[in-house]
Parts: sequence; structure tokens; C-alpha cells
Amino acid sequence: MQAMLLSVGAGKGVEYAIAQTIDQNNPSVIAFIATKQSYPILDNVIQVLRDIYNNESAALICEKAKEEGLCECISDSDAEDVTMCHQAALRLIDTLRSRDVAPKSVTVDFTSGTKPMSAGLVLAAVQAGCKSLSYVGGSHRDEVGRVKRGAGVVKAVQPTSILLELVRDQLIKDFNSWQFGACRNNVEWVKSRMDLSLAPDVEALGTLADFYEAWDRFDHARADGLSKQVKEAEKVWHLDTKYNRSVVHRLAEAKQKPTEELLRIPKDEQPSDQDAVLLVADIYANALRRLQEGRYDDAVARLYRVTELVAQIVLLSEFGQFTSCVDKEFLKEHDLLDTYAASTNRKGEIQLGLYRAYQLLKDLNNEFGGLYLDDAEFQKHIAVRNDSILAHGFTTVGKEACEKLSSDVRELCCKLVASEKRFNNLLAQCKFPSLSSRTDTT
Repeated sequence: MQAMLLSVGAGKGVEYAIAQTIDQNNPSVIAFIATKQSYPILDNVIQVLRDIYNNESAALICEKAKEEGLCECISDSDAEDVTMCHQAALRLIDTLRSRDVAPKSVTVDFTSGTKPMSAGLVLAAVQAGCKSLSYVGGSHRDEVGRVKRGAGVVKAVQPTSILLELVRDQLIKDFNSWQFGACRNNVEWVKSRMDLSLAPDVEALGTLADFYEAWDRFDHARADGLSKQVKEAEKVWHLDTKYNRSVVHRLAEAKQKPTEELLRIPKDEQPSDQDAVLLVADIYANALRRLQEGRYDDAVARLYRVTELVAQIVLLSEFGQFTSCVDKEFLKEHDLLDTYAASTNRKGEIQLGLYRAYQLLKDLNNEFGGLYLDDAEFQKHIAVRNDSILAHGFTTVGKEACEKLSSDVRELCCKLVASEKRFNNLLAQCKFPSLSSRTDTT
């Protein structure tokens, strides 16, 4: 169903331009925004449609609009207020929507009326995602600047291009601030108002948002499933997601492996080539994003997990032991069974938390034990997590405490891969891209 929303001014002869655009657009439904002074002009419009354009159907539709309340009549003072005109136009669009007339089928004509009325109509049309903007223009005008009768030309403008520019800027801001859910919601909002074949960059951005949102939630399998689409989307936004897609693919496959295979680092291989260390870098990079967002409690929780994970990797790689179930015979061989007996769980298994895992490493003369246990500041910083409201306490973590723990954990990670440069390279592969406003929409 095609509809029109028009402003009605009180100037002499405005009925001709209004009737012309109605006749040319041939809508099934018409709504008007007028003032108390200009409302009577509608009768003139109806008469012109009958007498000059011989369009009885359009005349009847205009009469029906008057009878059914599809005419928003504002005060003369409100007609000089852009905000009031904008709100009146939105009310009419909502009224049309309640009658199953979608904004995407509404042509908004702003030829007649005050300048604030025209401005309000255009703003409402862009905001609602109306089909088109229409006005009657022409070079032949009278002494007060109106287009002369019979010399008008109906011109149409697509408001979607204006809408896209406004929304595209917000989409980019959402993506660059890692608000991927908001980015996807805005993409859906645009889709509800226009055909996205007109905006392939918006559709592509929705794909990118889905990929990075899944990755940011450690849903590597879902992200990996989107990799092919991301490869196409990156062309539109001039990105290089090759390393990001590779990380996601490796981790998606790695998480399907048994824990022993995932976490063990063979002694004859570089740690930085192993999935276990890539997982460490991925969680650490995620923590950095939370830190930059000011979500310090979330960041500290992730940094704690990285610290714990490093101990798990070293114990398994160097001694073949799982922190979830340390072999008692192994402890006997090292005369440590009594020392760790208190860590026995209900199943009779010796299970180690973060502190005890590093204690065991130190008792086994492994250097990683001392990196944590001999560093009082590191332990002080990690304790912030335990007091956090997301762990065992009620304290809110501050920026300084989070940054200090981040520095401690980075050093531990660099030691794990035996090189700061190697760890930084892994972090670079896990870094999320930022978008510029330049896209290729051809």
C-alpha cells in the first residue's frame, strides 16, 4: 500500500502544488499536517484534484483523510517550532503504522507549509525510514518565490541515503568500541527500514559484528563458522582479517581436542606455536579489551584465569600432571603427598587451585613457581580478584589495581613463550580491528 504524508501551508495557490504531487504519486492513503489557518486549504486541494486533474479517486482519499483523523492540525505557533512539527509528523507516521501502512511505503512531501514544518517532516521521514521525500520545484516563480501554477515539477529524494550516513557513523562507533550487540541491533533497525541491497556495507558490518561478538564470548566454533562470510565482508570495509580468522579456526579445532592434547607443550617445539599458548594470548587480549572499556572486575577475572592457565600448562607439559587430579604416586615419588593431602576433594582426588598449583611447581624446583610465589606484589595484585564482587568479595576493582595485575600477568605470559616479542606477536593476531568510514559499496 502506497501512502503520502504532506504538509499544508496557507499561502495563496498552494493547493495546486499539493494536488499535483498527489496526482503524480497516486497514493492509496493520504495524511496531512496542517495548521488551523491552513486546514481549509484541503478543500481547495480536493477541488483542484477534481476540476483540473480529473482525479476523483484522489479527491475521495483526501476527504477520507479528513473524516478519519489523518490530519494533524497544529497551532500556528507550533508551525514555527521545528520540534513540534517533527513530533506531529512522527505521530502521523505512527498513526499510519497502526493502520498497517509501513513507513517504507510512505512518500513525504514537504513542498508546502512553514520552513519549520518542512524541516520537521524531513527529519521525521529520515528517522522513520520513509520511502521517499517529495517536493514540487521549478524555475518559474511568482513575485513571492512560489512556483507558478502549471510550472511545477515533482522531484523525489531518497531519505535512505541520509539515514544511512547517520546510522553508518553510529554502527562504526559501536563496532570500534566492541559493542557488537548494539551494532547488530542497529543493522537490524536499518534492515527494517530499507532494502540492504542498497547498503552492502551495512550488511557486511552485521557479519563482522557477529564474528567478533562470538569470538569475544569465546564462542570460537560459531565464529569459525562465520569465517567464509567474514572473508567477503572484509573486502567491503578494507580490512585484513586473515590472522583473526586463523586464530579463531585454530582455537575452534583445539577446543575439540582432549585437555591433555590441548594444554601440553612438547619440549621440542616452540611454545608460541602451540594452541595452549594461543589460548593464553586470546584470554589475555580479551582482558585488555575489558580493561580499556573500564570493566575492571571483568578484566581481573580473565587475568586470574590466565595466571591459573599458565600453571596448568607448565604442570602438564613438564610433569604430566593435571591440576584437577594430581597423581598421588607422582607426589609420593617426590615426597610431597603429605604436603598436598589437604587438597583432596570429595572424590578422593588431589585438586589444586591457583596458589597450590604454583606451590607445587616451586616444590618441584620449576622456575614458574618462584615467578609467582616469590613475587609479593604479584600475589597482592591477584588477591584483588578474590575480593572482587565477581569472585568472593564485595569490592569493586579499580583501574590502577587492574593495570598492575595486567603487567604482572604479561610478564608471566612472556616467560611462557620465552620471548616478549613472540607473545606480542600472538596478541597482535588476537587484536580486533577498527573501522574507518571509508567503504567500497560498489
